[in-house]
Amino acid sequence: MSKPLALIIEDDRDSITMYQYVLESTGYTTESFTSGKNALERLDFVTPNIILLDLNLPLVSGSKILDKIHNEERLKSVSVIVITGHSNLASDLRADSEFLLLKPVSVDQLTNMILRLKDFDLKKSGKRE
Repeated sequence: MSKPLALIIEDDRDSITMYQYVLESTGYTTESFTSGKNALERLDFVTPNIILLDLNLPLVSGSKILDKIHNEERLKSVSVIVITGHSNLASDLRADSEFLLLKPVSVDQLTNMILRLKDFDLKKSGKRE
C-alpha cells in the first residue's frame, strides 16, 4: 500500500526540513516547493492528501493556491494546514475551510495536528491503518 502524499509549500528551507521530518515520521511521502508558482503547476497533476501552506510565497501567493484548491472539485477534499507568521493574512481565510498554525510552529504542535487530521481522514473514508 502506498503512503499518502503531502505537499509542503514554504519558502523557508529550515521550516521545510522540520515539516518533512514530521510528515514522514507520521507516514506521509512529501514533495516540497519553495515557489508558489511551482506548487500551483504541480497541483495540476497530483491530488495530495494534505498540504502545508505558507501564505507569503514568491511569485504566486498562498492565497492564490487556496483559490485553486477551493475552485477545483478534485482538490476540495484536500486537508490544508496554513502555516504563517502573519496573523493579519490568516484572518482573511475562509472560515472552517483550513486549519491554521501561526509561526513559530513546534514539532509537537505540528505532529499533533497531522495525526488528528490523518485519523479524521481515515474515519471519514472508513479505512483503518
